[in-house]
Amino acid sequence: MHGTGTISWLCGRCLLPTVTLWAVPGEQRSATAGVLHGSPRAPAPVFRLDFPELSRAHSGPESIVAHTVQNLYCAGMPRPREFDEDRVILAIRDEFWDKGYAATSMDDLLRVSGLGKGSLYGAFGDKRSLFLRVLRHYDDANLLMLREHLASAARGIDLVREFVLSPTGDATGAVARRGCLLANSNAELATSTPDVAAEARRTYDAITATLTAALERAQREGDLDPDADPAETARAVLVAQLGLIALGRTGTDIDVLTAAARSALARLLPTPTQ
Repeated sequence: MHGTGTISWLCGRCLLPTVTLWAVPGEQRSATAGVLHGSPRAPAPVFRLDFPELSRAHSGPESIVAHTVQNLYCAGMPRPREFDEDRVILAIRDEFWDKGYAATSMDDLLRVSGLGKGSLYGAFGDKRSLFLRVLRHYDDANLLMLREHLASAARGIDLVREFVLSPTGDATGAVARRGCLLANSNAELATSTPDVAAEARRTYDAITATLTAALERAQREGDLDPDADPAETARAVLVAQLGLIALGRTGTDIDVLTAAARSALARLLPTPTQ
């Protein structure tokens, strides 16, 4: 290419990149602007200059004309999101929770999120990616709550009892019929979607670890037989709660469900012998 070029670029509050090219009249030139300041991953804008009118006014290669081209956007700069991401995730979570994965359409997700298709896909990806994002968000929130409850519980055994009885806490039975998003999703998708099975294993392992810590504390506080194995007992407690969730989904009478939960606790948590 005949001539030289200079480029200025600042990826800040949208100072537009400016390219100054010294072009030979009558020829078509292109220049690729490299990113001098800012993200090295930002795509380099390409500027193509065509000056057919200059060939009529200037005949020799010695006639050099300076031209400046200004790009109309800041390449590589993400647009700020104009929606409440937490609100959208919760709305989409509830839609998946109430309908299940297969029965939830993209139209449903667009409706409850209030976003256009481009915004929803741009922020979260396709339906599967969005579901996995929502499921992880739900699981992490529940794990945090469980750990916080253990930290604030008067006694370790209280957390374990509360955990098992949680599906029975609503006297109307609505909570029991709705079930747990993770348990529901695992039942629906674990055999066909390895990512869901992996997420369930991750979360159940973390729950078991927290329950184990609670049961170890219960032993120190004299509320659990010292011969009981805290880790094995924690897994049995988790299995009992998942069974209660499954029964609750069928519409089992809440009093029957509560009695089953209390019976399971009595057998799973032996007290120290006097």
